[in-house]
Order: sequence, then C-alpha cells, then structure tokens
Amino acid sequence: MVPRLVQRWTVECEDRLRDCFDCTLWDELCDHGDDINAITECITDYINFCCEIAVPSKIVRGFSNNKPWMNIEIKALLKEKKRAFLSKDRQALKEVRRRLRLGIKTAKARYKNRMEEQLSQQNVAEVWRSLKTISGEGPPIG
Repeated sequence: MVPRLVQRWTVECEDRLRDCFDCTLWDELCDHGDDINAITECITDYINFCCEIAVPSKIVRGFSNNKPWMNIEIKALLKEKKRAFLSKDRQALKEVRRRLRLGIKTAKARYKNRMEEQLSQQNVAEVWRSLKTISGEGPPIG
C-alpha cells in the first residue's frame, strides 16, 4: 500500500491562492541581497506555504501494481466476483464476469480519452508521468 498526499485544485482554491499572492509584500520577501539562491529558495518556500494553506489535500492509499484505469467500481466488481466464486454460484459468477469485462472496457476507454485530452491540451508532462507509471518506472498515480 502506497500512501500519497493529493491536492484538490478548484476554482475557489485558485481564488484563495491569488488572494494570498495579492496581499504579499514581494519586495520584503525578496530582500536577501544579491544571493539568487537564497531569493529563489525563499520565494519557492513561500509559494509552497501558500499552496498548503489555500489548497485542501488528503491522503490517498493505493497499491503500486494498480493500473491507472482501476477505480472504485472495478474494485467493487472484483470483490463481487470473488464472493460469487466462493459461493460456487455459477450463474452469478458468469453475470459478474460479464459486468467486470464491461467495466474494465469502459474504464480503459475513459482513461484513453483522458490521455488523448491531455495530449490535445499539450500536457506532455502528465502524459509522460502516466506512461512511466504504466511501465512501472514512475511513482504511482491514483
């Protein structure tokens, strides 16, 4: 199980973040002399601080071997399939398998559409992150 901290960005969060930046005294924040590294670190820390305050976050638990198209509905169908298998009800198992295949097909199509949308918006960084996750190289997404 891999716990991750996920931020939920909304329009209200962006407004709060914008308000936070509007009331910032940038001249005083950047008053570190000529040391560009100190200025950069100070501004980065301040931006991260404002993001922590303005954007709500929650801890999400996921399994590192989950595919990106796995969702709550598919997990529920997998549990239902296991129950049907253990109860040895062949008709129920057949029905659940059919719904599971359909659910996986739908989830994969939804994931494909999301990837295509990211490509059309030229969000290449997110596409590469997803591809690394699928190949097992990158951090899991949830």
